[in-house]
Amino acid sequence: MSSGHVLYYFRDRDRILISTLLLSEESLAERRDRAVRRAPDADVALDQLTRLYLPTGPRDVRWALWAQVFARPPEDRTMRDRLQELADAWTLCIATLLQPTSPQASLAVASMYCHLMDGLAMEVLLGASGHGRSWAVREAAAGLTALAR
Repeated sequence: MSSGHVLYYFRDRDRILISTLLLSEESLAERRDRAVRRAPDADVALDQLTRLYLPTGPRDVRWALWAQVFARPPEDRTMRDRLQELADAWTLCIATLLQPTSPQASLAVASMYCHLMDGLAMEVLLGASGHGRSWAVREAAAGLTALAR
């Protein structure tokens, strides 16, 4: 398929990028929901969600797409709203798992936890020594413990 043919359907490079990210995130959301359903308890579910959320390493394609979106957000309001819905779904899922321990603050804690993981993800993408996936998972777990107090 020629690049002109592709651009006919997507209009520009940003739409291709966003459409690819949306497709990837929808697939990941299915995995997230399945992991929560199958987890024996909230702690196991939170650990699995953390591992799903964080990048696998510096070359994680999904997170590379997110980095592009962070650097250059879409101008299209519909696309921005759709991306926000994806982020909100993670927050709500995590908040639901946290509710038994802190019902009033669960949504705020879940939101801060997602932001923490976003920052850790950027560190993993940079590939700095000692800041790989295992480090990010440990830091995220420690951060959640501190946030949930």
